[in-house]
Amino acid sequence: MGDLRSFTPVHLHPLYSHPICSQEVVVLLLDELDYLVTKTQSVIYNIFEWATSAHAALVVIGISNTMDLPERLLPRVHSRLGEYI
Repeated sequence: MGDLRSFTPVHLHPLYSHPICSQEVVVLLLDELDYLVTKTQSVIYNIFEWATSAHAALVVIGISNTMDLPERLLPRVHSRLGEYI
């Protein structure tokens, strides 16, 4: 698989932004989602942005151990989560 550090948003974005031929769906389970809350929150934003793409065959399930996670998210990230938080 290679070094995971080489899989940046630039490399992963094409996988979830263009139509795919197969019917396979990727389910991404993120445990400890609260550890991804950084100053820019770009990792969380990119993951949930890919899931909202019209062509994405991606389901993201996030698990957090903090009750205040929605309040800690930037508005642009919170808007990607929808009303299921």
